[in-house]
Amino acid sequence: MSRSRIQLELDKPLPVLFVYIGWAKRYDGSEPLVGSHEFLREYPENAGEARAFLSDEGSYTCGIGRGKVVPDRLHIVFVARDPADGQRKVVGLYASASASPRRRTSNAWWDATTRNAILITSGRRTRVTGWPGDSGIRRWARSRSGTADHASLRQCFDRIRKTLNRAAPAVNVPEATDQTYADLDGTEGIVRQRLVAHRSRETKLRVAKIRSVLEARGSLVCEVPGCGFDFAKTYGALGYGFAHVHHLRPLKEATSRGRTTRLADLAVVCANCHAMIHRDGVCRPLRWLFKRGR
Repeated sequence: MSRSRIQLELDKPLPVLFVYIGWAKRYDGSEPLVGSHEFLREYPENAGEARAFLSDEGSYTCGIGRGKVVPDRLHIVFVARDPADGQRKVVGLYASASASPRRRTSNAWWDATTRNAILITSGRRTRVTGWPGDSGIRRWARSRSGTADHASLRQCFDRIRKTLNRAAPAVNVPEATDQTYADLDGTEGIVRQRLVAHRSRETKLRVAKIRSVLEARGSLVCEVPGCGFDFAKTYGALGYGFAHVHHLRPLKEATSRGRTTRLADLAVVCANCHAMIHRDGVCRPLRWLFKRGR
């Protein structure tokens, strides 16, 4: 079996930095981070780390704390405390990442960027024992100078690499997706002949609509006038980042060659309103539903 690009990158003898971030399952911007840090408690959905494993044209970016990170290239292991049992666990890795400050100041917050990222599924995350000093956001498993190495973290990194080399199904490598909102469009409604004819849908449009509304408004409130249902408000963290996305122009009206759909052609709605909009196979306007159904 040929070895993956990420496996090959992790074999490079680069410095290895362990970094604390908040806990999440997906790190795709669709859920708040869980953590004891004051910023996370106040802004769980706005922390950049919440999108650490969401690809932006094939690249991944995550904050790695304040202060200079010396190496030009390094491997980064992200660690979070599992709220279910309180244990520190490895949630993902960046292989051959580059580090750079957000602002050119000595104490600026630094970001890491890579094209080689691995998100470990929440049920398969390795426990990290013996965190040096039992506090702090960053620790070197292997520094460039060799003066700040921690054996326990080196051993943890080596175990992860061995798991990857055995090709165990413990990790999920995110695929690259287009995350541009403002002028994003996609061709939808193309008729394809398989067992039955159906119309293709661009999943990236739904994801982009959810993310763009979250970033603009901070919540996903049903856009049907008079409804205002918010899954996060009702269900807490479980409902954060969840909503239905409705096509304002029915896809069935598209030609067999499809049509261009933009974010403005989509609306965030709750499940109940979405069901009533389409009941009996029709597509009712949002305002009609408000006037007739309430």
